[in-house]
Amino acid sequence: MRLLAAYEAAVHVGGGNGFLRENGLYSSLISDRRRTRDAGLLRGRTASAVVGRPNADQVELARLRRQLDVAPRRLVRTEAALVIMEKVCHEHGRTSQKGLPISDPQPSM
Repeated sequence: MRLLAAYEAAVHVGGGNGFLRENGLYSSLISDRRRTRDAGLLRGRTASAVVGRPNADQVELARLRRQLDVAPRRLVRTEAALVIMEKVCHEHGRTSQKGLPISDPQPSM
């Protein structure tokens, strides 16, 4: 876990490849460790514990947990975009007070 955390910190500052070279590691090892961590297989285990590959259920659970972590941020971003779009449409007279779209006004002659 320490190597994975150190690698991820190095990636944030642009030194991921250098970290791998300095420690004699392959990126596949980091990928495997990240996959097992995300699947929850490393929780409560010692650093020397042998951990196998995650089964299909564990992989699916990890994927769903990642989606659940991202969902609130996506919701906030989507709601903010809707507020902005509503303001823009209201400024251009494109919506009613209830937020329902109004048909385009007829050009004046």
